[in-house]
Amino acid sequence: MLANIGDVAVGSLCVSLYLPTVETKENKAFIERWYNKYKNTKVPWPTNPMGYAYDGMMFFFEAAKKAGSLDPEAIIKAWEGLEYTGLCGKVLMRACDHQALQPLLFSQIEAKSDLFSFPFNGRPVVIPREKATVPPAETGNPRCK
Repeated sequence: MLANIGDVAVGSLCVSLYLPTVETKENKAFIERWYNKYKNTKVPWPTNPMGYAYDGMMFFFEAAKKAGSLDPEAIIKAWEGLEYTGLCGKVLMRACDHQALQPLLFSQIEAKSDLFSFPFNGRPVVIPREKATVPPAETGNPRCK
């Protein structure tokens, strides 16, 4: 979208669960691997949906590995309380309601980007998952009291 919107987006604020501009060692390694594979394509750098998909699948694989099975019930049980180090920080699957708790990223669209030839997200402020998450007792879920 930002490639199509262009300069009009500069200054806009963004909240996301993944941005390629987040500076963690896991993300730096991810975008380097991505670039090495796709540098000669129209998508030389990962965008937000690619990061969401990667983290989601890697977290699932960790749960399946812990379960030692691809049986859905075994994976659900193994996933409860499981922590995974994602591209933007540690993600925890809360057992009571199966919510993936993870850091929240807040950034501003900047005119110049290190990754793209169009305005893109600058370096984000990372809000820790503990501050970005509804406490269990406030979810309304009776299993989270």
